[in-house]
Amino acid sequence: MNLRDNGYRWVATPAPLAGRYDDIFFINPNVGWAVNGNGQILKTEDGGGHWKIQEQLQGVSISLYSYARRTDRLGWLRNPKETTLPHQ
Repeated sequence: MNLRDNGYRWVATPAPLAGRYDDIFFINPNVGWAVNGNGQILKTEDGGGHWKIQEQLQGVSISLYSYARRTDRLGWLRNPKETTLPHQ
């Protein structure tokens, strides 16, 4: 998905990776993150036009279904076991 019109309208765009995305969170019309069931955190800086993997959680089978950020430098992850993890 891609934000248009200063965040008022969503436009479908191809997903950067195949699979299901469980949460998308934007701190402003341009900067946002998405998480998926493969333990990946993706970030966009152009309203969803392009996404880059910011982090790939390794060493554990982890599914991420919720993500929120307070600022560009501080956020939180949640997994199906209701564990909340700080993320920078």
